[in-house]
Amino acid sequence: LAGGYHPACAQPVHLVPPPGCLDRRRVAMAPMAAPRRLHVHFCDAGEATEVLVPSGQDIRSTVSQKIGVPAHEIALELLDGEVAYDPALHATYEYRDIRAVRRRGEGSAGSQQQQQPTVLFNFPSAKILITTEGIFSQETAVYELLDNALESVYLRSCASGTPSSYIPQVVLLLDLERNILRVVDNGRSLTYGELVMWGQLGTSDHQKHGDSASGFFPVRYSRFGVGSKGAGKALLGEGGELSMARVEGGSGTKLTMPIAKMMKAAEEGDRKGEWKQPVTSWQPDAQVRALMDREGWGDKATCFEVRGVKGNTLREVEAMLTQQGGLADKVCDKYLPCLVSDDPSSAARALPEMEGFARQPIRTSIELGARRIKLNDEIFGNGEVDNLRCSQIILARQIRDQHLEELFPQAAGSHSAATRAADPSCPSMTKVFDGICEADGKRGSWRLVLEYFPSINGSKSMPPVVEPGCFEVRWNGRLLSEERTKSFQFTELAGAKELLGRGFPKDLPEAVWQRFTGTLYLDGNFAVDPNKNALLHDSSVDSLVQNLFRKWDSRAEKQRGRGSPRSSPLSSPGFGSPGYGPGGGNSPREVASMRQQQQLDAAQKKKEEMVPLAREMCAWLHECRTKVDEDVIFVAEGTDLTRRGVDTARGTFKATTNHVRIGGKNFVAPFRDEESLEAKDPDPTKRLLVKVAIGKQEEFAEVCDFQFDGSFNTGSALRDSDVTEACRQATSGFVRLWRWTHARV
Repeated sequence: LAGGYHPACAQPVHLVPPPGCLDRRRVAMAPMAAPRRLHVHFCDAGEATEVLVPSGQDIRSTVSQKIGVPAHEIALELLDGEVAYDPALHATYEYRDIRAVRRRGEGSAGSQQQQQPTVLFNFPSAKILITTEGIFSQETAVYELLDNALESVYLRSCASGTPSSYIPQVVLLLDLERNILRVVDNGRSLTYGELVMWGQLGTSDHQKHGDSASGFFPVRYSRFGVGSKGAGKALLGEGGELSMARVEGGSGTKLTMPIAKMMKAAEEGDRKGEWKQPVTSWQPDAQVRALMDREGWGDKATCFEVRGVKGNTLREVEAMLTQQGGLADKVCDKYLPCLVSDDPSSAARALPEMEGFARQPIRTSIELGARRIKLNDEIFGNGEVDNLRCSQIILARQIRDQHLEELFPQAAGSHSAATRAADPSCPSMTKVFDGICEADGKRGSWRLVLEYFPSINGSKSMPPVVEPGCFEVRWNGRLLSEERTKSFQFTELAGAKELLGRGFPKDLPEAVWQRFTGTLYLDGNFAVDPNKNALLHDSSVDSLVQNLFRKWDSRAEKQRGRGSPRSSPLSSPGFGSPGYGPGGGNSPREVASMRQQQQLDAAQKKKEEMVPLAREMCAWLHECRTKVDEDVIFVAEGTDLTRRGVDTARGTFKATTNHVRIGGKNFVAPFRDEESLEAKDPDPTKRLLVKVAIGKQEEFAEVCDFQFDGSFNTGSALRDSDVTEACRQATSGFVRLWRWTHARV
């Protein structure tokens, strides 16, 4: 039994005493192969020494060879308590750090547990800092630290057993006097083993906790692994310190990174150098204790500290903190879904058409001494930060919706599908497209929410802080502020024309395509770059991102149509027929042709997906244009369309029509004689009359026609089709009046 073998069948049997009944003799003697690469912390009379045990090797024998202690004197335990080590249990929980102690009799066991633990640093752990250089600016470094804190509280809020009184909270503390930056959260906190792992490798180990990143708002940002180390170093000044501390139930531990030693070893390539850093006990100071006293905080806290921030960074942050484009503005923009409460009305105002998706609000603040900026309040304009980008967008929505309620009183209060059913003539100011993207066996969900901001009284209602005709991209709810791809082919004017061809609506002017903006929500299955500010566009692989934004090229389609007919894969070389390469195959030319064919097939499939979306897009814009916009629609069909002046040198002209439409209402002036301007129809009821205010006096006149401007190619003569197209594209112009009179008619 002591050898771990059953006498009848000679199969290995692990004997594990129940917790609290540790039998060191049996644990020490049982042969145990490491289920994966392990970090074994050997504690003897001196400091703890770390031994790396490769996967499959016997743990005790490897430690014995490294330390020089007989294998039978080595007992193995879990790192967090006096519980015997069992490889089966280890394989289940995926630990990578365990403890080994020397067995010198039962009396010495207690003293072994009181040793101050240390973390062993060497060249690989130092090299991690070099690999992160250039990835983070000081701004993105702050985001990286906030990412880790937000994910920590998210995981705790989702975990079973979390008390109902728990309120997830993240605080960014800026101490200008001591030049210290801290990010403190009340999340799941780190175990001692995870603290050691973070020190050596920089990994957070968050991927082991909670479910997979599903939906559009899971706060699962730990994609890079060593981000907090690289981010902390990007903020660190010369001679500064980087540390991680954790507290739970009143007692805690702290690990300070030996940055200077690590950088020196990494730069000099010292592959043999090793040094130990103690994990010290830590009691929260007054600043952290004050946070833990807040409502819903609980007894856990994790504090990431940068002591000695580079240069005047904190002073510069303070100067811009509450201004447009400052840190508070950018943090609110980047993490907006985390800051909006779960109140339906608040969610509808800040995240239209996304109210039904699971989302965890997180109480977040930036604090300088007694000054506390509550970002959850700031997004709705209830704070001290001026002109937040997100609050300007929310205000523009409010103004637009008020205008819509004036036009459609029955639909007042909301513009959801249920409300529009009460007034079918009320158009939706939002358009939603959903889809699933697939590539290389992977699947990713996307949801595009577009918003229309109509012309009101002839003026734009689009908030000035957004890019017209484009959308921003959020990955797991986090804004990718450096993402350059901001449109699909079907959301672009040129792209929609290419997709629909002759089916593109002729009465949809170019100006309308500049009256919408929106947000593309992506789940966590889409790849992002290391600093998580943009998608990872990798042209070398057929990735989800590549497939999502793939476009259909009509020219390539025409070239394929002029080429040879598509061949069957079964008849192509490489399927048992003689050809290029050993054993048969395709020549390089044939391989290139096949790859080109695959790309054309993928593009054709993309076209089949996007054509219906382009039709929906045009129909939505047309409805908003004709029912809500308060600019002028110049009507070309069935009207008195006349040229009035042509500048051949500049390629411009003026023309008139007798029919315009404004806000869904038609205004038609009678046809007139070109010379006398008399109406051809003598019926006075068909005259179009207007009232004109000149100073304090009101005068009345007849409308002769409506004038607009157009342009044409200077290399050719002005054609009737040029005038017709200019009439359809015009959104503003002049009214030509005739027969002024002071009398009311």
